[in-house]
Amino acid sequence: MTAEWSFTQTVDGVHPTINLDLTRGQKPDYDWRQKITLQLSVRELPLLAGVTLGLLPKVHFKRPDKGIVIQRQANKLYCHASAADGRKAALPISIGDVHRLSEFALAVLLRGSLSGDAQAVLAALKGSCALYVEESVERRAG
Repeated sequence: MTAEWSFTQTVDGVHPTINLDLTRGQKPDYDWRQKITLQLSVRELPLLAGVTLGLLPKVHFKRPDKGIVIQRQANKLYCHASAADGRKAALPISIGDVHRLSEFALAVLLRGSLSGDAQAVLAALKGSCALYVEESVERRAG
């Protein structure tokens, strides 16, 4: 199993974002024809950064026909992707790769920021992630 992330623009072409690709197979013979790709929305990009930076324990990116769950575990992130047609991929992401993904997500957030200031992006990220936690707790309580 492997994962790749790449810079892209949202479907409307307005906002910078990230594509997440997960697929099955063993190095170097990954089956990229069977990959599950998810383009993160403006709402989801801060959540990816939040889980990689330790602000959130888990995120779930859902689409009608597929989804990706990313969860913090001891010494790694764990990703699981599934699609309605039965495709699945699951893999751990090492500490080093989490570090690179964290920096990449922050760079994309900074690229799309109104202020262009890294400290403002980090402050906004903390506030956004706090709302996500409250939203998750509220759903369970309601």
